[in-house]
Amino acid sequence: MDGGDRILVAAGLTAAVVVGAFVLWGPGGAPRVRKRRGQIAGLQNLGRTCFLNTLLQALAACPTFIEWLKKYAKADAHNSMITTLYTVIEGL
Repeated sequence: MDGGDRILVAAGLTAAVVVGAFVLWGPGGAPRVRKRRGQIAGLQNLGRTCFLNTLLQALAACPTFIEWLKKYAKADAHNSMITTLYTVIEGL
């Protein structure tokens, strides 16, 4: 193995260790508190709604989107779509 290959192997191993540490110990943010005991968070599949459910749950996991949605839901309470979306996502 020459010098270039050793560097690539070392970089690959370092990346694997960093990713493994992130997976095991997570980002270190504040833990999310479950809102309801004994119930699984999520949306019920009403038939052909699984993609929409996935999209809504992905958006609910994004704190930046939640803050943006909260700001606009409070600013424009007459916009029923934004208010409804905020209500649904807050319930997850």
